Amino acid sequence: MHCFFIFILLYAVTGEDLQGLDTGCGKTQGCIFAPPNCEKNKTTNCTSIFIWTVGSGQISFTIQGLMIGPNKADGPNNYAAVGFSLDEYMGNDMVFICVGGFNKQAGVILGWNDQNRNYLLPEATVQLISQFHYTLDDYRIRCEGIWNFAKWDSIPANGHKELTYDLSSSTTKWHILFARGIADTYSDVLYPHSLIDGEAFPWITKETINFCSNQGCSIPSPYVYVNDLHQSAISRAVKYSASVSHGITMIHRLLMLIAFVFITLAYFLIFWQSSFRFIECTIACSADEYSKQLHAIIGTITYVLLVLQVLSGIFRPSIINPLRPYFNWLHTLNGFGIWAGASTNCILAITIPKTGLGDNYGKIPNHVMMVTILVFTFTVAACEWFANSTRWHPRHPDAVEKLKEKEPNPDDEPSLLATVMIFFNASCGIAAATVLGIMLVNVMKEALK
Repeated sequence: MHCFFIFILLYAVTGEDLQGLDTGCGKTQGCIFAPPNCEKNKTTNCTSIFIWTVGSGQISFTIQGLMIGPNKADGPNNYAAVGFSLDEYMGNDMVFICVGGFNKQAGVILGWNDQNRNYLLPEATVQLISQFHYTLDDYRIRCEGIWNFAKWDSIPANGHKELTYDLSSSTTKWHILFARGIADTYSDVLYPHSLIDGEAFPWITKETINFCSNQGCSIPSPYVYVNDLHQSAISRAVKYSASVSHGITMIHRLLMLIAFVFITLAYFLIFWQSSFRFIECTIACSADEYSKQLHAIIGTITYVLLVLQVLSGIFRPSIINPLRPYFNWLHTLNGFGIWAGASTNCILAITIPKTGLGDNYGKIPNHVMMVTILVFTFTVAACEWFANSTRWHPRHPDAVEKLKEKEPNPDDEPSLLATVMIFFNASCGIAAATVLGIMLVNVMKEALK
């Protein structure tokens, strides 16, 4: 009876530290090193290593990866992942993921990559992987475990068998993908790997491997020495995520800058027409003076917050910076504060007697403004629900809790309802601005007669 072992080593060490590690490559064990031939070059760091021996019944594996980014000791968790793919692109791939860091031990978990994102598979992990162990040494996270061939056919319905591969197949050959990146400290949800060329960008093998060791295998020997990895093929995930994320980011920035320019112009013109008087009265104020003064004070505070919002968006810390979560909360709360101040000022502007809206149109401008604010509030709440409607549940008594979608779906598509709601909200805002603008123009025409 043969023993089936697979050792996956993902870590950055110099070639001279690999003495003995590559012994038997292509003969008694299979080996993959990245960058190619780094094990033979003492001046080149090996960022990824995959070593395996083949038998039957199970796969005993080790995953090890060098943590990335600054402030590793105080930063978020990292992951080192090995993907099994039918082609040289990311998408529809099963993944072994080692997750951990200085803040929390995690371990190994199975995952699935589609064209859009990564799904964690805790139920399948419990069924297929056993005796896993996690260690952290010299900024290298390491996971060990055993993959059980026989249990693949008995994955429960909630284990999503369709999102896993049968690695014991005698005919299927796999491209091996290596990736490292940042993982959420509490949920282990994976953040995207680096999209920039460099040592942190994923490696992909051109040559395929097969773990079969029985008669009828499609290859004469399961032990190969692969050194033809490359980084040039842009993965499906990179192409999709980069294009969508870049597009969304550019739209957000463009709309932000356009709004900032128009608000700055409006802020200047309002004070210009009032001869740059910030305080209308100091002792006894009429209702008109009080409204204008309150409008000016709230408007100035809101504008200062808007300037801070723009600057914080431009100079925000990177995703691996430990200050990023605090920044995100500050940025979000500041944004809602700006919206609250702007909404208040819009209502105050309608009630200022000098606009003439109240005298000519009664409560209609107030109703238009309130409907617009309510539609925006509802849209924000609904979109937050669509984006964060997740739940916590225990993966295993001996494992940490995982943040899991209700139903991972490889064909996951953006919500049409959310798109319609956003379009409807934008349409309401444009319609409200148009209606109020027409009202103001009509009031000014009447005043000039």
